[in-house]
Amino acid sequence: MSQSEKQQAETLYLKVPAHMNREKTLRAIKGHLTVFPGFSPVLVYDDKKKQLYELSAEYATKIHPDLLLRLREVVGEENVVKK
Repeated sequence: MSQSEKQQAETLYLKVPAHMNREKTLRAIKGHLTVFPGFSPVLVYDDKKKQLYELSAEYATKIHPDLLLRLREVVGEENVVKK
């Protein structure tokens, strides 16, 4: 599997902590994702609702170090995971 194929096979998991404003946080997340379009799906766990859901395909992303840095600034280091 090439590096490019591995990149596409990865999934990005984000957790929105219960203390954060969900709508404002999702807007920020989606804004960053659109800067790095790609093929990796993005799953978001809403800690307040205890619910996991996948963002629509328009937010599929290229998992890039700069994107991870930006997302960690929004939701916190421990709430951004790629698998």
